[in-house]
Amino acid sequence: MRAKNLRLRVTAFTLGLLLAVALSVAALAALVWFAGTNAGLMSGWMLSCAPPERTKLPAELYAPLCAALTDYLRGGTSVFDFMQGGISLFGTNEKLHLADCAALFRFDRTLMLASAGLAAALLIAVFFVRNGKSAAAGMTAGTLLSLAAVLALGVWGLADFDGLFVTFHRVAFTNDLWLMNPATDLILRLMPTGFFVRYALLIGGGWLLALGLLFGLSRALARRMR
Repeated sequence: MRAKNLRLRVTAFTLGLLLAVALSVAALAALVWFAGTNAGLMSGWMLSCAPPERTKLPAELYAPLCAALTDYLRGGTSVFDFMQGGISLFGTNEKLHLADCAALFRFDRTLMLASAGLAAALLIAVFFVRNGKSAAAGMTAGTLLSLAAVLALGVWGLADFDGLFVTFHRVAFTNDLWLMNPATDLILRLMPTGFFVRYALLIGGGWLLALGLLFGLSRALARRMR
């Protein structure tokens, strides 16, 4: 009987831990998706971080450019280009890199849906195991693991954002198309370091908030199950 109860507790704890991790991943993927495909946000930050006098792109083109780009990243169009006076503003390497970025967003959307679906399945499994106390403890542990990941990335970003940025690109991309020249590549002038720092702060802060709420929920459930 004790062995059976122990297995039940371990199973419930593991399900709770996996549930918290799945919810954490779903929250992160959702934040990346909705922040990265928001045309208004992109255009406002682009104008602020890369003004027309620096990019040589007229201010009135920022909004339509960002609308076209975010539509492409969402999968609304299969090919990206943006013309001014019948001439494309982006070179071949820039378009190829943006195609890689669009592939990343497709992966992000798949990850968001898959992790949300997994979380739903795990929630059902937790219900059938009927050991709320152990499941709540597992949720707390899973949330703390995710919080540790957020804090580690945050410390790294604050200490060496360029190093974190480069590492991300080396992991995410299988080519060096992201290594551009601001003198010749408009996309790099439009998206300087400060532009990505804002996205990192928004996504990281939103993820931290989501994990804080999940931690509070797990502790409330643990108190209720006592």
